[in-house]
Order: sequence, then C-alpha cells, then structure tokens
Amino acid sequence: MLRRFVRRIIGLDTIANSQRRLQRDVSALVGTTADGSISVKCDYQTKRIPIFRKHQAAPFIAPSGESWMAGAVYDARPIYFQGRRLFYFCGQPVYRNDMLLVVGLAEMAGDRLSIHPKPVIVPDVEKFGIDIPAFTVVGDEIIGIYFDAHGPGASGRGVDTDVVIVKSKDGVSFTKHVIKTPFSEITRDRIGLPWLLNDDGVIRVYMRAKAEAQNCLLTTVLDLSKIALAPLKKLAEFPRNPINIAVTKRSCGYLLFYGATTAGGFYVASSDDGLTWDFSPERMLTSSDGEEWAWDYYKVCGSPDNLQSDDVSMCYLSNNSKPCVGYGSFSVADFMKHK
Repeated sequence: MLRRFVRRIIGLDTIANSQRRLQRDVSALVGTTADGSISVKCDYQTKRIPIFRKHQAAPFIAPSGESWMAGAVYDARPIYFQGRRLFYFCGQPVYRNDMLLVVGLAEMAGDRLSIHPKPVIVPDVEKFGIDIPAFTVVGDEIIGIYFDAHGPGASGRGVDTDVVIVKSKDGVSFTKHVIKTPFSEITRDRIGLPWLLNDDGVIRVYMRAKAEAQNCLLTTVLDLSKIALAPLKKLAEFPRNPINIAVTKRSCGYLLFYGATTAGGFYVASSDDGLTWDFSPERMLTSSDGEEWAWDYYKVCGSPDNLQSDDVSMCYLSNNSKPCVGYGSFSVADFMKHK
C-alpha cells in the first residue's frame, strides 16, 4: 500500500499509463507484417465510402472463460446455412503464432448470439495445425478449406504444406480430407489464407501470394468429387500487401475485400467475371459514424457471407484488450452509388 501511495505522489503511475498509451498509439501506426517487413499504417489518400453499419454489440464475439477461447477470438466467417446464421471463428487460449488454434461456432437467432460450448474443428490429422479457414455452402453441405500450416514447426509459407478440406451436413460435425502439398512446385515465396466461393456450382479458391516485393491474387478450382485442386492461376497484382482476402458475388458482380496494414477500413475491388480485377482506383469501406473502427490494423479481415442478397454481412478483427470479433453489414445499392 505504501508503495502504491508513493507512486501516486511522485506521478509514476501517470507516467506509466502515458507510456502504455503511447505504445498503443505507435503500434497502431507502425507494425511488422506477416513477411517480417515494417509497414507504416497510414492511408489518407484512398477514397473512403462510409456505408458500413456496425452491429450494436461490440465486440460481437469476445474471449470467454472457456479455455479454448480465453485468450483470443478472431477471423470469423459468417455463412447462411439452411436458414441458420452461423459464424465460424478461430479461438486460442493465448494469441500466438506458435500455438495451435481451434475453430469455434457461434449462431445468431434474431438478436441473440449463442456460442457452441466446444470447438467444432480441432487439430488431429494435421502435421502442424489448423491455419485460418474459410467456408461456403454447396448443396446441403458446408465446405471449408485451410492450410495445415499453423503452430509449432510450421514454416508459414503455404507452398510446402498440406491443404485440408472439411465437410459438414449439420454445421457442427466435420469430416476431413487432406490434399498433400498441392502447391509444392509453384515459384512463390509464400501463399495462403484461402477463400472459398461457390460460383454457381464452380467452387473457386482465392488466395494471396508473395514473391519478393510482389503481392498477387491467385485462384484455383476445387473439385469436390475428387477432392483435388486445379493448377493455380495468377489473376492480378495487389497495389499493397494484403493480409486477408474475401470474395463474394452479388447483383453488381464480384467484390473482393482485402485488409492491409494501412488503417481505416477494408479495401474493395470489383470484377465482372471473378477473374479480371480492377484495383484502380482503390476504395475503402468505413463506417458512417466517422470513426476509424478501432480495428486491429495489422489484420483487418472482411468476410462476406454466401447468402447472395444485396445486404453483405462482414466480420472484422477488433482491437480490444484481447483480439475479438466485430460484425456489421453494408448495402450493395449504397456501394454502387459511390462506384
């Protein structure tokens, strides 16, 4: 007690709190990207489109006392399945790259969100561990994809790891199907964080790739009957280093969302066919309240659902005391007014 009193008298607590605030401010501006390079997180040039409506619950999904999600929840993927609004998210007891993650399930009925008490996908057949997955709906099944590339010993490059396809008919119980190192012969430094899109029966897989200073958008097609991936095809070069990507198909065509280490919102590009993308000029979706969302700027992730209405649901990673999930939506009609 005497020590705390002395600290208050001489102002040490105030100084310490100021230092912590300064550290948070600096980390919101400068950080290390996934490839180890330093990135300054300021982008005041890109056109803002303030049409995103944040959900009233913030955070939407937060770490809880359950051991598997006590330290962090992040990278949620909303999908619409048989009349149910589901959210698959990553959970960890501690937010670390060298610690195994699991996949949890949340479901929203009306305005009530409930979280399944146990993770629905856990590492077992994987050599390393589950990396961040993506999901879509094909017929009466949920289909997911992820790289076996997270946890102790994983290189994080993607080119030297297995790809795992998961299937579920109830949204809770999944079967796993492993594709052995399908990208081992490509000439890229790293690839990863695949995204699934059911494009009228064609199951497209989009992912980002890096070769030296070049950041590319790649695609392949998943053959579910054979559990096989077609050869990769380069579609475009990103104007900046994307962290996560997501693709959806709506009445306006195809939209690609990507988070980057430049703060403020998430970037959006458009395409008529899902293969030819226009990144010029860049556009950024933000919320209409004038705030820059208080996101974790290092890993902003847009995750549109598979329900092909013109109201696009999105999840993002919020910058709280622990990584947690934010949620909201925007209207395609509002987006087209600014195109």
